[in-house]
Amino acid sequence: MMRMYFAALAVSGLVVGGCSKAPDPVSTSAPYAASEGGGDTSGLPAMPADPVLSDPIVDATDPDSIAKTSDRAPIEEAANMAAMSGIGAVSNQPSERDPSPGEPARPIADNEIPVPPAGIPIDDGSMVTGQMPERPLKANLTPDELVAFLAGADRDMQIIASGRSGIDDPEQARSMLVQIIKMKLEASRRLASSTTATKQMASEGARGELQALSHLAALGDLKAATELESLAATTVQSSDPLLASDSRLVLIGFAIERLQQGDGGAAGRIVELVDALAKSSASGDVPAMMVMGEARDKLARYGHDAEAKRVRDTIIDVFADSPDAAIAQMAAQVAGNVRFDGIEGMRATIVDGGEVPMDQWQEAVETLIDESADLQTVQYLAGAALEFEAAGFSDPMTTTYDVLERRFNDDQSATGREVALAVRAKQARQRVLGRPFDPDLPSVDGPRIRIQDFKGKVVLMPFWATSFPESLQIMPMLKEIEANHPDDVAILGMNLDAGGETLDVFLKENPLGFPSFRAESSATEKVANPVAAQFGLVSMPFVAILDREGRVAALDFTGQRLAETVNGLIKVTK
Repeated sequence: MMRMYFAALAVSGLVVGGCSKAPDPVSTSAPYAASEGGGDTSGLPAMPADPVLSDPIVDATDPDSIAKTSDRAPIEEAANMAAMSGIGAVSNQPSERDPSPGEPARPIADNEIPVPPAGIPIDDGSMVTGQMPERPLKANLTPDELVAFLAGADRDMQIIASGRSGIDDPEQARSMLVQIIKMKLEASRRLASSTTATKQMASEGARGELQALSHLAALGDLKAATELESLAATTVQSSDPLLASDSRLVLIGFAIERLQQGDGGAAGRIVELVDALAKSSASGDVPAMMVMGEARDKLARYGHDAEAKRVRDTIIDVFADSPDAAIAQMAAQVAGNVRFDGIEGMRATIVDGGEVPMDQWQEAVETLIDESADLQTVQYLAGAALEFEAAGFSDPMTTTYDVLERRFNDDQSATGREVALAVRAKQARQRVLGRPFDPDLPSVDGPRIRIQDFKGKVVLMPFWATSFPESLQIMPMLKEIEANHPDDVAILGMNLDAGGETLDVFLKENPLGFPSFRAESSATEKVANPVAAQFGLVSMPFVAILDREGRVAALDFTGQRLAETVNGLIKVTK
């Protein structure tokens, strides 16, 4: 069990999984947090890009990118070790020169510890075909040289972890990794204790020592684990905020281990460490957030509900309003689920046509936000409001949006932007109703289509994209309605796929049986798809229903009232 924690920490790349989502009242295949916009084209694109964390990315094929990343740059995975990220500063200084092509490798002195040859391609121009340049750890390296050595060791570890070392045997790779880690430990200790190193270099050495011990503990070295805890207990008092923060991450790992062993005081110790960590963590400190999430999960699992809630509240306070939507979303996930049971029952009652006083619904919404003002809560409530809108229940819809706008009014936070986008989408849907719609767009086959060509019929316009299979699931229902009213109903689609999608191949293999406009989406424009934004599309399936005169008579995004709406339009005009 101890090995698992240090593999995950090692020190701060902990990966937390298994957090289930909150109940999803309406399918929201196209997420709310998508794009900015204004005017009639404001709203949301149909197909936002997947969120990407703003942390520096290490390109495993580019050693320089490893050297230039932040202090929390990812490091390596070894055999079955969990994801790990480095806590030691990584220098961009070059490592000691290795033999040039054709130059014989020099002898290794007795006071040097070489990296054993293993075919690891160190891409610094010194590779000799079929040979492995050795990286000696000389006894008299200066602080600058030690920093450079640590950067080289991190690079070597990254190469092994990425599978580019040419080592096929996992045991050999593990043995090589252990030797490099031990050299890194020695170099870090020298740097930390050097009398000629700057204060920053000494801190880098201490952080490298923490990291190396964490790696060894992750590989099952119990002696290293003991040394790690002792070191972290000392360095947590450091004036260097990064070193102190990394030390707290390590100590949280030990406290979690003791919690599982039945130590009664471990829960309080975890909360104490998390509180201190939160004071020094910025909203973009993903490793700290992930470790807090693991702490919350274990506290809850072992029955320490009050402490788990305190850690959860800390995660929300520090990370839920991050300007980075991906980090805010991650915070909602690692913080764990809030209790939706009470409000979920009320939502279902409203949708089923039951009576729920609006003051009770508003109180339930306010309570949910009080308990968890995060992105997960915002998305749940926005989804509920969308379902009320689809069912024609304006009072609970308006109440929900009003509370969301009042409680999340910071447009610089991810939650505030999410609410603003949802509200603008609702306003767009309201604006488009009753208006004629006759876009000047090509068809998926090429020739232009005109709404006027369908005048006299009720037009069912499903918005669809091959990248969102949910958008196609409603097609059988549309065709059934059309078959029941062949003289009064026509289907005319609106395709939203991005440019470059192989629509021809898809349509050849899956003929839809009706024409479609082609409104191409863009991943680079401010408004990814103006047509989707004009209609306030935030979920799929999504069907615009046009009356016999080509006006937008209704929007349906559940399919539950589709036949009823069409029947009403046909009767009105007969």
